[in-house]
Amino acid sequence: KNMAYAERVSLGEMEKRLPPQFVRCHKSYIINIVYVDSIVGSLIYMADGTRIVAGRKYLADVRKELLAFAQNRMEYVSGNYVESKKMAKSSA
Repeated sequence: KNMAYAERVSLGEMEKRLPPQFVRCHKSYIINIVYVDSIVGSLIYMADGTRIVAGRKYLADVRKELLAFAQNRMEYVSGNYVESKKMAKSSA
């Protein structure tokens, strides 16, 4: 059966429980980095059109995580990129 459970937990605790693609972007928000379209200034544009203002405290981390996600995704998507990376390691 599908059942729903309710639990009171702080956002900080929830952030610890979530997989790494979830990133704190504001004292009141955690986002899934997979669905970030772009970041312009402190505005985060999500795939569904939602705009979220990132807190100053969190903005640098969000940018860093988005960049890391994009780089990792390139490795999986582009066979040539993966191949050239492997060749670079073997020739070193």
